[in-house]
Amino acid sequence: MSSPFSACSPNEISIGNTCYPLSGPGGPCVNTAQCQSQGSYCRNGFCSFSPQYDNPVCSRAGQVVERENGAVKNCLYQPCSVGFGCEYSNTWGQYICCGNYNANNDYTYGKVRMYPGTTRPLECFKPDQCLWVDTPNCVYSARYRQKVCCSTFNC
Repeated sequence: MSSPFSACSPNEISIGNTCYPLSGPGGPCVNTAQCQSQGSYCRNGFCSFSPQYDNPVCSRAGQVVERENGAVKNCLYQPCSVGFGCEYSNTWGQYICCGNYNANNDYTYGKVRMYPGTTRPLECFKPDQCLWVDTPNCVYSARYRQKVCCSTFNC
C-alpha cells in the first residue's frame, strides 16, 4: 500500500485516495477493484471466481439468506428479522441471517419509545405496560437487547 499523496504505479489502483496493488485470482486483496480478472471478487482477503460468493447458502436445506436493500445482512452488526436466525458462513466469510420469509410478518422496524431527551429506549416488562397510542406493544428488541414499547412487533 503506497502513500495516499503519491500517484499510483502501473501495477496499483487508487481506492479512496490510497494506492493498493493489483491482484489476480488467488491473490491478496482488500477491495474487489484490486481483482483484475473479470468476474472475480475480493472475499476473505483473496481474489476468487467462486459462484458461492454471489449467493451464500444456509446450513439448513430450504432456508434462504436474508437480504436488506439487496445486500446480505450481516448479523454480527444487525439483528436478523422475525423467522431468521444467525449463523456463520465459511464460504461467505461473515455471519448471515438464514430462515424463511412469512407474508404475515412485518419486516420493517417500528418506532421505539425513548426516555425523554435521550436516545435510550424505555424498557417495559409486561404486555399491558405501554400506554402510549403510538407505541402500545411491549416486545423484545434484539437491537436494544431488552423489552421496549414499540409501534409494531418488530423493534
